[in-house]
Amino acid sequence: MTSPGDAAPHEAIDRYLARLRGRLRGISDAAGADIVDEIRSHLLDRAAASGPLTADSVAEAIAALGNPEDLARAYLDDETLARARPGRSPSVVGFLMLAVSLVGTLGAAAFVLCALLKPIHPDAAGLWLLPDSDLELSLRMGFGTPPAGGRELLGWWIIPLGVMVAIGMVVITVRIGLLCTRLMARPRLRAP
Repeated sequence: MTSPGDAAPHEAIDRYLARLRGRLRGISDAAGADIVDEIRSHLLDRAAASGPLTADSVAEAIAALGNPEDLARAYLDDETLARARPGRSPSVVGFLMLAVSLVGTLGAAAFVLCALLKPIHPDAAGLWLLPDSDLELSLRMGFGTPPAGGRELLGWWIIPLGVMVAIGMVVITVRIGLLCTRLMARPRLRAP
């Protein structure tokens, strides 16, 4: 049984650990309990290293460890790094993210550039249907001559539609990128 004088050092440790546990959001309950137990053991060992456990020795041990918010941040950083371990290959999801990012970004840039160049090259810039084809389209920036026998589809509407399509492509690209990032960050199940 502890005497009233023994309770104060343990209460200080408990307050410290409660603050620490409150900052360990995002870590599983089991991992958080392990961290709290490890820090409790460390504080008790350090405080009792030079003699009996006192309020002063606990205060020194806590001061040496630092504030619980910084300590929790260090554990959260370690947890994040552990999830991104080198053995995890992004493979198909990573390739998909790269491909979609490139296509989406370049496509959006092409539509914006076409919209910006339409006033400078009104006869050649735009979305063209190429001759001798029903579905072959060409997004032309206006450099060079228009395709012989081709037909411009949007005219001056390429300016507002080009900007809207570019914004839509950027939004879709970002959403797909975030989805791929979540898929890559999801822990993989291991066979027992």
